[in-house]
Amino acid sequence: MDFRIFIRTALCLLLISAAVDMSAANSESKTEYVEKKQVRRNGNDVTVLTLSMEWPMKIKGQCFVGLQRELCQKLFGNHGQTMYEGLDSLYMKLGTEIEGIPEEEGVRIHYRSIVLRLLSWEPGRFLSLYYVVTARDKDKSTCSEIKQKLFTYDIAHDSFLFTKDIIKYRCMPYYSEHDYFLDAIQFSMPKVKYVVEGDSLPNCAALLGQKQGVVFNLRGSNGIDDIDDLMVLPFASARYFLKNQVLDLMLREVSVSKKKSKQMQEASMRLDSIIHVQSAQPEVYLVAETMPEFQGGTSELAGYLSRNLKYPEDLAPTNLEGKVVVSFVVNEDGQVESPTVIHPLSPVFDREAVRVVMAMPRWVPGRMKGVPVKVRMQLPVRFKLQREI
Repeated sequence: MDFRIFIRTALCLLLISAAVDMSAANSESKTEYVEKKQVRRNGNDVTVLTLSMEWPMKIKGQCFVGLQRELCQKLFGNHGQTMYEGLDSLYMKLGTEIEGIPEEEGVRIHYRSIVLRLLSWEPGRFLSLYYVVTARDKDKSTCSEIKQKLFTYDIAHDSFLFTKDIIKYRCMPYYSEHDYFLDAIQFSMPKVKYVVEGDSLPNCAALLGQKQGVVFNLRGSNGIDDIDDLMVLPFASARYFLKNQVLDLMLREVSVSKKKSKQMQEASMRLDSIIHVQSAQPEVYLVAETMPEFQGGTSELAGYLSRNLKYPEDLAPTNLEGKVVVSFVVNEDGQVESPTVIHPLSPVFDREAVRVVMAMPRWVPGRMKGVPVKVRMQLPVRFKLQREI
């Protein structure tokens, strides 16, 4: 039996009206995809800032209070409650945005990169993420700062799980099952370039779920400036080395006290209202007199998607199917910007849907009183895997 990839795109409704509760601001889910490169100046310090982030605001109606603050602290170095607050504080620190790098004597050029990837999520259970923050001065080949972390956020208990919280103590160096643990990693990852040496452990670990397992990043062998590779240990091998509370989080019904659950729900509702206000874009219309249109109409849009959208082949064995809804803005020039996933399927599928949406050619822009305006749209994309016998 061979697998043939078949992708079907639902194009029933592209218009977003106030009567449809699927707008980016009011949706049950909201993951922001940010790709930006800016130059900012504060006195004689000029920073080239590169952002590549997949930032989960909320999934299935639940906001993540502790996660928002942790990410703002680790990625931006401030105490923002949301990505919007964190970015505003970072921009203020780095100074005014300018057009290009000035060629002036005495100017100090810095390069800063922030990468955030959403690796996995199980509604009501956990999220797993990976971030890398690097900083380098001009004319220096080595980074002056590297921060990277792979971790799991326990949604049910608003807490964080790191390697020591995931792997059993007896798998740690000098304990009975340490060698078995390293052997399992080597056996499951035969093509690993970086060998786990001596009594070391994988640098970080995070959960992916029953169908995929546990993801590790292994420290590179070519020096401190290497960005570690991510490698997956299948669940069948990993489960013997996981702590009981981790197995409970992955396999069994999650138990949270009524008091804790109520506190988390109230905090989530407060954060949701903050996100709603901060994400509002008054210059963007939900409905325009003339709505944006893909060049050639919906039939041409369907053709574009069928030619360019790819089912992630690595996930074919999981037989995962479903729909991703991407919200995006068509600006006055017809360009697509500000993508947000408002109906997620899984991080890999969501990422593929966003990639194809952002690669779309220019649309015919929407208009109000004959003037081109920004209009927010939504596009439902269905992934379906068909078998051929």
